[in-house]
Amino acid sequence: FCLPGIVIGIVIGVLVGISGSGDETLVAICMVVAMLIGIIPGTILATIKQYSYAMAPYILYENPGMKANEAITKSKELMNGNKWRLFCLLFSFTGWALLSVFFSCGIGHLWLNPYMEASVAIFYREIYAERYGRPYDYQSYEQPVNSDTYNPYNEGSYLQ
Repeated sequence: FCLPGIVIGIVIGVLVGISGSGDETLVAICMVVAMLIGIIPGTILATIKQYSYAMAPYILYENPGMKANEAITKSKELMNGNKWRLFCLLFSFTGWALLSVFFSCGIGHLWLNPYMEASVAIFYREIYAERYGRPYDYQSYEQPVNSDTYNPYNEGSYLQ
């Protein structure tokens, strides 16, 4: 999405240079302004697309037999109307990210990244439940959970 802005900036710079103005500073300023005019909308469009595809890894995890294109399509459907919510969720970590960079030389990201990823996973569960009525895990298991024998580390222990 940003490549057209760069190409437009170069073309405008060449056209201004060919026009015979002779001022190299003017050519450079025109190139930079044209690139920014093209790159900023391109970056916004790329970010919107990134948020559209953000739930594809979670969908693929829960549906291992699904093809990647199907997961991307499902992610776009799931994120329809939820992109702003995801942006706000991720933006809320900006302060922590800055603190972890400046006060711990990036070591804080060892704790921040899993926290952010867990938040996005919970966000996925939430929007999935809003869209389809209940979380994915519970669709195939109609039997109640037996709390006496439940062991989260033993696969299948949640069934009676």
